[in-house]
Amino acid sequence: MTTQAAQVNQWLQLAPEPPPLTNDKKWHVFLSYRSVNRNWVLHLYDALRAVGFQVFLDQLEIAAGDSLARRLNSALEASTSGVIVASSSYEDSEWCKSEYDTMESLRKAHGFRFVVAKLDDAKLPPMAEKDLYVDFSSYPIGPQGGELLRLMFGLLGQALPSAVLKLALAIDDQTKVALAQIAGAKVINNVESLVSRAREGGEVWQASPLLYCASAEALIELGEEDRALEVLALSTQFKHAIRPTQLNALAWARKAKKMQAIADEREASEAERSAARASADRWLGEAQQPLAELWALGHRDPETLGIYARTWMDRHLLTGRRSYLEKSRDLYRQAFELNDDNFYTGINAAAKSVFLGELEVAAALVGKVQALVGRSAIPGNYWKTATVAEALLIQQKYQDSIRVYRSGTVDAPLAIASHASARAQAELLLEHLGAAPEVREQMANAFKV
Repeated sequence: MTTQAAQVNQWLQLAPEPPPLTNDKKWHVFLSYRSVNRNWVLHLYDALRAVGFQVFLDQLEIAAGDSLARRLNSALEASTSGVIVASSSYEDSEWCKSEYDTMESLRKAHGFRFVVAKLDDAKLPPMAEKDLYVDFSSYPIGPQGGELLRLMFGLLGQALPSAVLKLALAIDDQTKVALAQIAGAKVINNVESLVSRAREGGEVWQASPLLYCASAEALIELGEEDRALEVLALSTQFKHAIRPTQLNALAWARKAKKMQAIADEREASEAERSAARASADRWLGEAQQPLAELWALGHRDPETLGIYARTWMDRHLLTGRRSYLEKSRDLYRQAFELNDDNFYTGINAAAKSVFLGELEVAAALVGKVQALVGRSAIPGNYWKTATVAEALLIQQKYQDSIRVYRSGTVDAPLAIASHASARAQAELLLEHLGAAPEVREQMANAFKV
């Protein structure tokens, strides 16, 4: 048995085995959450599925045109337990309040169980404060470690066995160390550390694909797409996981973008440009295939739609076909309409509207995005800062936009690939908006590290 397989078995021995579902039940777990916590919830979904739980996640099960209220109520009634992912924004959602009330009613009447996963300093319902919550405030990017085990046993109405509890405490410590190592390696651009630790693995890496995904995301942001793909290839035991599939597609798309830049390079020979275009086309195919499969399966979460949309924009830039640009705009806009708190898809829908000459539509979308992100740089959050800057750019407030872009560059100087992506988008927008040459030069300077 390989070391990795042995580690998987060790984790499976710790995790509880969900019982078979009865005829009137379809799901072991119903996930209730605020959309702002979607990435965290997707990691929880992957972790639960990895050990055999059947999980209801609305974004993956509810198709366009379905009655949302009817499908959610039906799914709750067809579930044996639930997880309320509670953050400071949870109580702001009427849907979430309704789901909590329904779970509480089911608990009293039918023995339904639910566990509250507490992400921050959210105020919990009185009942949850007593004995029904698991504190994940130390795991802001996704559930991991002993607390994840505690949640799983809680869903089955069981306390953590004493033997597992002892191991769970050790797993918690190891998990926190692993997350700190990944964060530290990203900050100082230590690519080899990110890859080697993923290769070494260990029991904490087998609880879910979260640590592999965290390493891969760091490598993609550092412009190391091939190494990110290498790390993601180590997580293939999580056959039903969604997030590794999304990141795999993103890495291929970033690789294709680099080839596309060579294809557009005037100083390159025709043979070099032709070869680069061929590679870009092939790698975009690698990115689009799994995304198209997720789309066909009904996945409408903003991460899947957002990455899929960017690949169609890249195809437009590679071929000049307007229909590809329209496809990209439509996907971004659909994602924003389904998830109106997702600023990333909103700003991209606005940008694509600019490229299509639909300036009034772009302005309306920008207004909605600014209501989410504001008009100032957000230290420690590069993409939210870049979104603020891009919104200002679309409004042709060029100097304000340049200032915010520069703040983001200085705040995250090693996020080279992210800078390149934001800069390419900014330059396209300036071109379509007819900005003066000196403005375009100032914008280019904003991205110099």
